[in-house]
Amino acid sequence: INTPATGRSTADLIVAPRHDGFFAPNVVNPITPPNRITLESLARLRGKPDRRIAKLRTPRVALLIGGDSKHFKFTPPDAMALADVARALVAQGASVMATTSRRTPIPVARAVQAALKKAPAFLWDGRGENPYLAMLANADAIVVTADSVNMIGEAAATGAPVHIFAPTGGSKKIAAYLASLKTLGAVRPWEGRLESWRYDPVNATPMVANAVTRAYRTFRGLVQPLAPLEEEDCEAEDND
Repeated sequence: INTPATGRSTADLIVAPRHDGFFAPNVVNPITPPNRITLESLARLRGKPDRRIAKLRTPRVALLIGGDSKHFKFTPPDAMALADVARALVAQGASVMATTSRRTPIPVARAVQAALKKAPAFLWDGRGENPYLAMLANADAIVVTADSVNMIGEAAATGAPVHIFAPTGGSKKIAAYLASLKTLGAVRPWEGRLESWRYDPVNATPMVANAVTRAYRTFRGLVQPLAPLEEEDCEAEDND
């Protein structure tokens, strides 16, 4: 899973994100990365929410904070801007369920914590059971930082409106990823206010699982292999 640096012959089946532009007959190209999100698990967590989340009034907004990466850098102005996002959510009547990651710079975490100090909010600091999936399940809307392809994909799997906060930096691949999700109606850039819209949850995990199942059944001779793409077709896809 993920685009190998060693080429298309690395494995019999490769799962590479569509925005990487890595195509071949043995490559599956999902829009989002595989994840643990299912409609059943979301429903279960809504029916019996984490007690730290259940006490928050609605609407509830999940604020998912990533951190520094190859393409993004959380600068001091970004920390202040993210704190402003937290305050804006509260000012608009929302309760905030926030979580940081291992990559989150300490100044960013502290800025958001200070912004939510006297608000109807919950900020997971790494102690106790991780409420991440419960946050997603009980979110009426989600704000997620643009550095994390995985968190964005998991947010889009819920069907809740997903707002993207972009720290300093960026990349063509992530821009393409976000553009695909925007086309599907899943994400919009954060522009200072919560927006409400509907879309079908976006989750490529079943497609990936079906591809793995078919590849295995083909290997065992239980089904006929799919017709291979011509070499020039692969090259054309690479150039798109």
